[in-house]
Amino acid sequence: MGIRKIRDTSYSMTQRLLKKLGEGKVVGYWQSHGMYKAAELLSNEMQEYVSPYVLRYMSNKYNWKRNCNPKSAIYKGVKA
Repeated sequence: MGIRKIRDTSYSMTQRLLKKLGEGKVVGYWQSHGMYKAAELLSNEMQEYVSPYVLRYMSNKYNWKRNCNPKSAIYKGVKA
């Protein structure tokens, strides 16, 4: 088994978001608006399409957390 070649991923939307806006701003959008609305707002700010699934990938990769509304049905169902 040889050593794997390192890929250049500087062209990816994840890297472009982090470079242009910074992780703090992207996390802030994601926490306050959710995956779909944040992608729409970031698309407007970046002047190119940002997929909501890029934000899903980033939230999983960087272990982002969101506050949950205790009055939501999902919160009550999980707690029960």
